[in-house]
Amino acid sequence: MALVWGVATIGCGLAEGFATMLVARAVVGLGEAGYGSAGGAILTQVFPRRLHSTVIGAFLAAALFGAVLGVVLGGVIAQSLGWRMAFVIIGGAGLVLAAVFPLVVEEPSSRATAGSPPLPLRDVIGALFRSPAVNCTYVASGLQMFVVGTVIVWAPSYLNRYYGMDPAAAAVWAGVLVLFAGVGMAAGGFVVDRFSAKRPSNRLRLPALQALLSGACLFVAFFTPVGTAQFVLIALGMILGAGFAGPAGAVVADMTHPPMRAAVFATLALANNLIGLAPGPLVTGMLADAVGLDVAMRIIPAASILAAVFFLDAARRYDQGDHSRRADADAS
Repeated sequence: MALVWGVATIGCGLAEGFATMLVARAVVGLGEAGYGSAGGAILTQVFPRRLHSTVIGAFLAAALFGAVLGVVLGGVIAQSLGWRMAFVIIGGAGLVLAAVFPLVVEEPSSRATAGSPPLPLRDVIGALFRSPAVNCTYVASGLQMFVVGTVIVWAPSYLNRYYGMDPAAAAVWAGVLVLFAGVGMAAGGFVVDRFSAKRPSNRLRLPALQALLSGACLFVAFFTPVGTAQFVLIALGMILGAGFAGPAGAVVADMTHPPMRAAVFATLALANNLIGLAPGPLVTGMLADAVGLDVAMRIIPAASILAAVFFLDAARRYDQGDHSRRADADAS
């Protein structure tokens, strides 16, 4: 998938019109989507279960850090050599990494998956949605991503309109908020692993608490006058709000048979997009047109309350026996 991404990114730089650019960008998205689920599955296979929230959180945080770095490097290259060369150079770097990766990294073997015959599609779909705790985690993760994704997407416009920043400065400070979200992903996973060793359902209860605290911070932030205090509260809300990502990935992976982990990560990513990243900015835009962006941003954190409810319901179902069935499945 990294090869697909690299070739498609170079294709963006060679595009001669809207149609070819649209196709190239679509293939870029295809390549990006493929590595995440496979990467998460490999990491849960390499690291022990007690570290899964930390590892998945760090993995997802690296993607955010890379996105910010890519924007910065792309801008610098585009300013010096033109936007086409920015695509070509970054895509070429992706091809080099894709070629080097199998030479320096050996994918671990797994006794759990060795010799396992491929499952029929109907069985795969059934396994992905069989656990009530996993289903609640899908929804909770999507709802919290609704909030985090909305703040990320609309932060440049908010800073431009209410802080009087020019678009370039607004983009830079919005990037700072993205970095805070990445820190929250890594730190949130570590905290959850630290406090769930003796009570595994804390991997779901702590994200519920993080969601509530994040919603509270963002709600207060967007009622606070524009300035340093408001920005600090927004940053704190992003740190807390992104902490769910690692634990959510760890829970859905650890409650699924090892051969299914790439598929379950892909399903979680689909839930994050369909429930969160896609509708969040759209709903916010509709609210902004009706009542103003400042008011819309005060409403959106309410989704964190729903996320907390679903995380707590997932924890309740986990306590009622889903984790025991998962252990039995692993043992078999």
